[in-house]
Amino acid sequence: MQKKWFKIRTIAHDDLEVVHTLEVQGMDTPWSNTQLLAELEYPKGIRLLAVEGLAICGYVIFRFVDSEAELLRIGVASDYRRQGVGRALWEQGSKALSAVGATTCFLEVRSSNTVARVFYEQLGFVAIATRKNYYTQPLEDAIILQRPIDDRRNP
Repeated sequence: MQKKWFKIRTIAHDDLEVVHTLEVQGMDTPWSNTQLLAELEYPKGIRLLAVEGLAICGYVIFRFVDSEAELLRIGVASDYRRQGVGRALWEQGSKALSAVGATTCFLEVRSSNTVARVFYEQLGFVAIATRKNYYTQPLEDAIILQRPIDDRRNP
């Protein structure tokens, strides 16, 4: 098992500019600062940041309602990919979701995003449906994935 050299904490308002930079660098359709701020202020959300010293390694944003949660965003800085940051963000986030009563997590991913799909499958997500032509620029299907939230089964 890989030693964790980074810390995970809640995203603060002061972090939004750096998170937005990661969005622009790593997402097909990055959220604006306004969208990120709205998510930070949404009352039923979990927003976590992985940091190493002053460097931002990655972030994750979840929303939850009753027993269902949705993984809205997960991003890892290019210099920190394939080092366990995304998995650690998922693990910490799923524990927080479990603590608020969420039992199932959903997400959507572009059908062509094989790197993300493999990552999610490694976390235990399974495809349950397709949304035709969900994404634009380019027009593409979304694959809906689902996974139970259960601390005992976190891979």
